[in-house]
Amino acid sequence: MLIYAALIFNLLLPLNKDNCLSLYDAPLCERYSQFDSDFLDVYNLKIANAFLYGKCDEFLASTGLPDKIMIGQRTFNVHSKTDIDRVLSVVKEPEIAVIHYAGIDMWYVYDNEIIPSTIDFRKANKHVTYGETIFDNTYTFKEFKKQFPKSASINSKTGQSFFSMATQEKGNDFEHYLLLRKSKDDSNVTLMVEFTFEKGNLIYIFFANF
Repeated sequence: MLIYAALIFNLLLPLNKDNCLSLYDAPLCERYSQFDSDFLDVYNLKIANAFLYGKCDEFLASTGLPDKIMIGQRTFNVHSKTDIDRVLSVVKEPEIAVIHYAGIDMWYVYDNEIIPSTIDFRKANKHVTYGETIFDNTYTFKEFKKQFPKSASINSKTGQSFFSMATQEKGNDFEHYLLLRKSKDDSNVTLMVEFTFEKGNLIYIFFANF
């Protein structure tokens, strides 16, 4: 969690040139000051009939039981809805419960709210819909750039990708692109979603939720 927070902090600061100048050199800040990207309406993302940013009960009813739930260093196996209710009842702020499916980590963030954290399409047996678009490992980089022509590339000059931080995987076959998103909680906040492609196909989505 702390690693992710630090990475997000360093990626978000350059969106403000004044903040950037306190951390990086002037030429790099000039590139960051021109940062521009398409927006992804994350509140229209679904798995099955459930919104990724929505109600936990609705998500569970639509997608079925997760494999396990993790709270900090504790892991709880799940065999029934009763198990889920029992585990989530002990979550206390500022804890976050990670509801884990194969290839998918969702965060339970109190008051029956759920939000996505990561989706690894190499492991997941589900796909994500965005209107008529289907995000899975058959979705290509060519489709992505047609749909989001202003996505921002992550490379060695702009920082380490969320994907490599989360998975510890690196390589020349991976390409990482950022989209911006709005927050319903604060209209002044702009957050990020990172799409990772391997050899031209989508393999991973990371949601920067704070």
